[in-house]
Amino acid sequence: MIPVFLAPPTFSRCSALDEAICSVLGIEGAYPLVLILLGNPLRGDDGFGPFLAERLMGKLDSRCAVVPAFDRPEEAWEVAVALRPGRVVLVDSADFGGHPGELRLLRAQGREVPPLSTHRFPVEAVARLIEVDTGAPVHLLLVQAGECRLGSPLSGTLREVAERLAAFLEETYARKPSGG
Repeated sequence: MIPVFLAPPTFSRCSALDEAICSVLGIEGAYPLVLILLGNPLRGDDGFGPFLAERLMGKLDSRCAVVPAFDRPEEAWEVAVALRPGRVVLVDSADFGGHPGELRLLRAQGREVPPLSTHRFPVEAVARLIEVDTGAPVHLLLVQAGECRLGSPLSGTLREVAERLAAFLEETYARKPSGG
């Protein structure tokens, strides 16, 4: 989980997906879209990224690559560079003082991204390395976590947000059945 201290959100709590999020994750951008999903599934809401990764694996076409990096964002760097992305979104839980389940979308090079992270290697550093090495725009999609104690489960609120994101991505990048 990332502790974040930011200005007030530019959009409201996500009861459905925000237009800015849909725009960054949607079909208008360059391909492939690389989703780097971060978090620790053993720490409650910090398991948001791994839950979403499990939910999406094998369900999206080649325009969207899912990279589960769990609590080691630095391991996603080489994978992202090799995929030659058109754009990259790192997804993680965070504490930015919002309501559990609230989503915030930030540019990796934006002024609103302070040094932050509970990961061994800072997420913002990985984001900047990917952007420099690929030339692709990199965004951070952060979800406000609630409970992140070791052994606690992913909350229903964050599970619901993950399901909404998964549904949008599946609809947008649905893998076509192979064969005749």
